[in-house]
Amino acid sequence: MLDAQGRVLEAEGDAQPRAARDALGSAARDVTKARGVLRRDRPEEALALWKALVAGQWSLVNYRDTDQKRLILARKNRPDVPCPRALTAHERAILALAVRGHSIKMMACELGLASSTVSERLNLLLRKLGLRHRAELSTLFGQPAARRTTADG
Repeated sequence: MLDAQGRVLEAEGDAQPRAARDALGSAARDVTKARGVLRRDRPEEALALWKALVAGQWSLVNYRDTDQKRLILARKNRPDVPCPRALTAHERAILALAVRGHSIKMMACELGLASSTVSERLNLLLRKLGLRHRAELSTLFGQPAARRTTADG
C-alpha cells in the first residue's frame, strides 16, 4: 500500500525488496501527477504517465480509506493469468466495464454495440484469460472485496 506521494506504507512478499518498492513508489507518483492539473492541461502526457501496470507484475488500484484519504494499492498479478494487453481494444473496454459490474445491456449502450456483440466478446475475453465465469474478472482485475465500497476509481 502506498500513499499518493509514492511512500510505501505497507509491503508484503514480493513488494518488500528495495527495487520493487522504488518502482511502485515511482509509478504511484506518476499516477498522482497524471490525476492532477496535467490531466486537464496536457491529457496526452498525463495518459503516458498513467501506468496502472508496473513492470508487468503489479496493478495499481486507487481507493479511499475510511478517513477518505486516497491511497494506492499495488496488487501482484498472478503469473498464470495472461496479460490483458493481449486483448483487443474492444475487449479491454468490455473488461473495464464488466469489472465495474455493468450489465451486458449497459455495456452495449456505453460502447455503441449490440448486446449480442458484447456478450460474444465478453465470452471470448474470458476464454483468452482462461476464466470460466464473469465473477472471476473482479477477483483478478477488480478491487479487493473489502475495499470496493470505498474505492474511487
